Amino acid sequence: VLALFNRSRTSLNLFTIHESQDGHHTTQTVPLGGTLGDVVQTGQLEHFFDLPASDYADRHIFAAQDIHETVVAPLIAGGMTSGAISFGRRKTSPFEHQDEILVQQIASLLASAIESQRLLAQAQARAERESRVRAAVDRVRQATDQEDILRVAREELSRMLGASQAVVQLKE
Repeated sequence: VLALFNRSRTSLNLFTIHESQDGHHTTQTVPLGGTLGDVVQTGQLEHFFDLPASDYADRHIFAAQDIHETVVAPLIAGGMTSGAISFGRRKTSPFEHQDEILVQQIASLLASAIESQRLLAQAQARAERESRVRAAVDRVRQATDQEDILRVAREELSRMLGASQAVVQLKE
């Protein structure tokens, strides 16, 4: 199970990959509490046993798949926690210490990839905004007189800001 904060950071979006269904996955949202929420809030790897005995919503997801034990690691990159990843077992043999180390390494790599993707999207959005500003400035520069400059500036700012009305007034 991969759990990531929703946009408002008030709940977790769960992505569950089902082992027996050829990579099929389901998505659902659960409250921030629970097994995964506890790990997200503490930022610490946790090992959970006897999952069906709990009232937490995320534990019911595990129980429905006959999972009785999980190792949950937070997804932390750049000092920010974006979610958690959980690996569960049906068998009764417990996860060993090296399993927990592997889960932590996977979580670290996944968190770095998620953060890199977020930063790339942010940089691309900023570059697109700057490109629109440059194009608007170029159009303003091509205006031939003061009235034309003000009209083009008003039109460009309205378009960029999505404003239905813009007023430019010069001080006399």
